[in-house]
Order: sequence, then structure tokens, then C-alpha cells
Amino acid sequence: MNVNTAQQIAAHIAKMAAITATFSAEFGAEYQLTEHSPERAWDLHHHFMAEQASIANLLDSKAIANPFFRYERWWERRPMMNIALVNELASTAMRLVENTAYLTAKEALHAEAPSIRTIQESIAGMLHPVTRQKGLSNQQA
Repeated sequence: MNVNTAQQIAAHIAKMAAITATFSAEFGAEYQLTEHSPERAWDLHHHFMAEQASIANLLDSKAIANPFFRYERWWERRPMMNIALVNELASTAMRLVENTAYLTAKEALHAEAPSIRTIQESIAGMLHPVTRQKGLSNQQA
């Protein structure tokens, strides 16, 4: 993990925020996808999942394999994160950017830095399990 990768994660989360807000505005915060849902709802959901997969691909494999579930497992109740949880995810990503920048400046950034590992595990815990598995599979390939 480095500052550039942390910034890429934050950029994907910004895209997730836009997708989530759009989905909520168009379909409601608690909308459930079904086979009869409009194509637009499915398109937003697919984009939302793709952004999560991109994040999982950027996280260290140990973090993906050991996610920390600080918040609800949103995927058990709805197809999209609520906006509040996306904001928590964004805040966590900013902590990752800050920590990687700080440790880089102190020349103390290394693969097993506890703060970096913990933050990545928190991010992984907020991602849908399918996207975590894709990220893990992509890293092992």
C-alpha cells in the first residue's frame, strides 16, 4: 500500500457515493432489486459493485482475507449501501491516505504497518463479500 493506491481507493469511493446517491434519489434508500426492476436500477447496481471490486483489487490480500466488520453487513438487507455508510467508507479511506502519507514522510511505511493493515481491514469489511472474493481471486491469479 502506498499513497497513490490509497488515493485511487478514495477516488473509487467517491464514484460509489455518486452512484449510491443517484440510486437513492431515483429508487429510494430501501429499494429491493428484483427481476422486474428497471434496467436503470440494475445498471447502477452493477456500477456500484464494479467500484467495490476495483477497491478490493487495490487492497492487500491479507486485508481482504481478514475483513473487520465495524458496521452492519448492509448486503444482507439491501442491494446498495446507504449514504451514511458510504460516508464512513470515505472517511476510512481518507485515514488510509493520511496514514500512508505520514508513514512515507517518516520513511516508516512497510507492508505490515499495523495502522495501514487495520484501516484496510475496515475498508474490506464494508465491501460486499462477492467483491472481496473477486479481489482475492484476482490477486492470487
